[in-house]
Amino acid sequence: MSERLQNIVLNIDVHKVPLRVPIEDEEVFRKAGVYVNSLFRKYQLALMNEKSLETLWMYVALHAAVELKSDERDKSLEPVITDLKKINKLINDKLKENNIVNNQ
Repeated sequence: MSERLQNIVLNIDVHKVPLRVPIEDEEVFRKAGVYVNSLFRKYQLALMNEKSLETLWMYVALHAAVELKSDERDKSLEPVITDLKKINKLINDKLKENNIVNNQ
């Protein structure tokens, strides 16, 4: 089964980036392009004296990578957080039950 692909062009800074992407991922690529542009402009303003485009793009790449790794870390903790909430509820239920028994 072959994927249906879509030709798109993203405008990243002053560059036109032609891509061939799966149709169902087109919106994600477009949003990523907007996001990368916003990061680039953020660092361009923050580092106005920086003349090196390579340095600006390094900051953009590092920023995006840190966010990606943070999201991965947070997602890997979701099952633990869910289990802790269940355990907490069981403990609270038991405490309430014992409180009622002790008061009677």
